[in-house]
Amino acid sequence: MWAISLRFRLYTFIFLILLVVAVCSAVLDNYFVNRERLAFIDGELDEVASLLLNSQVIESATNDVESVENLITRELGLSRLGKFFALRDATGETVFRSTSARLFPNSNIPNSPERLTVTVGGDSARILNIPIRPSKTRKQGSLQVGLIMKEELLFTPAFSSRDMIEVFSLVLIGMLLTAGMVRKFLRPLRELSGEVAELAALSASASLLPPIRAGKWAKSAEAGGTRDEYHLLVKGLDTLIDRVNRGYEVSRVWSYQMAHELKTPMAVLAAEVANGRENREISPGVADAVEREIEVASETVSAFLLWAEIESGAARKDLHVVSLRTVLEALVERTSLRGHPGVLLSIVADEKVAVTPAYLEIVLNNLVSNALLYSPEDRQVRICLNGSQIQVFDRGPGFPTEVLGRLGQPFNRGGDGPTQSRNSSRPRRSHGLGLATVVAISRVFNWRIDFGRVGDETCVTLDLEGDRLT
Repeated sequence: MWAISLRFRLYTFIFLILLVVAVCSAVLDNYFVNRERLAFIDGELDEVASLLLNSQVIESATNDVESVENLITRELGLSRLGKFFALRDATGETVFRSTSARLFPNSNIPNSPERLTVTVGGDSARILNIPIRPSKTRKQGSLQVGLIMKEELLFTPAFSSRDMIEVFSLVLIGMLLTAGMVRKFLRPLRELSGEVAELAALSASASLLPPIRAGKWAKSAEAGGTRDEYHLLVKGLDTLIDRVNRGYEVSRVWSYQMAHELKTPMAVLAAEVANGRENREISPGVADAVEREIEVASETVSAFLLWAEIESGAARKDLHVVSLRTVLEALVERTSLRGHPGVLLSIVADEKVAVTPAYLEIVLNNLVSNALLYSPEDRQVRICLNGSQIQVFDRGPGFPTEVLGRLGQPFNRGGDGPTQSRNSSRPRRSHGLGLATVVAISRVFNWRIDFGRVGDETCVTLDLEGDRLT
């Protein structure tokens, strides 16, 4: 299904409104124009009929058409133009009928009701029938006054080609004006949408979110003493961001304090286990199991404290110029000494960079350890150095979607991971803090790190572009 933007929906809505308004305006305009035209014609006929009733035309009406025509012309003058006249007796027989009446195809025009419109073959006639009251000089009958014209001149159609042009013009002008106005009025919302999208992308790696930068519109509204909806929306979002940040700060401080508090009882417990083993109060098997669990817990607490230290902005930026080749060769040597011979280093180009060596080693150790932990024992882990770019390849299952969606967050692991490390019978569980620490350090030092797949291999790319020496 197509995604429809708010601007398009607004344009469509306004277009429909303009179309309905334009059509209704054209129809109502024709209705009132027809009504006013008919009222004007009826007024003309009333005036002409009144003049005739007050003249000698009715008393002089005979079969001498020419004399009556001259009399009507003398009485009405220019008001006669376009009109026809007829006199009828009490029985409805025509006593007099003007020559212009013969122009209308229908000679049997009814003498009732008072006003009527007759249309024949595209010609229309508006008729006024006035009864003549008998007097000493007049006989009873009726006077008929009419105006003949083309039907389209008497009645404008409800919707004609002219109306279509009018509707199209109104809608076009309205849409052109609307395009500018909508662009102006939606600009703050578009800017706000971009801000929120940036914050959403930033939230995947950042712990604290910055406030939203209010646009010029909101600033001018605030300076003028008013608060429009855009300004209130920005303020509301800033309030929510502030509450999220404060909640994170509180939880981080308490978690950091709790991790510190756990260090002492674990050290005491380790001493008690060692004492119990020495005094043979605890069997060697139980002592080994307890010590392994204490070691895992201690590693987890230490990793959490390291991540919390970096997240709090306490990372030391003591820069030293180092050769990445030297750093990686030392890492491979240490890894092989720990019983992991399956690490292969390939160097395309060496690079000297200005970094804090301790944090670079933490990142590389985590990436290589993670690759060794998840890669099959019969497959090598490859490290490729190309300038300031370091890539770590392994044949593991890759990063689960839920892990990639929460990069930078502590205790982020997909399932329980492998329960056995390479060349060791000791179980090892992933605490989900390694990647969080890697992402936190990369963010502090502006390193770019990407997680993905290259063919059938999992690939992590660390780029120290900003720290290389040129």
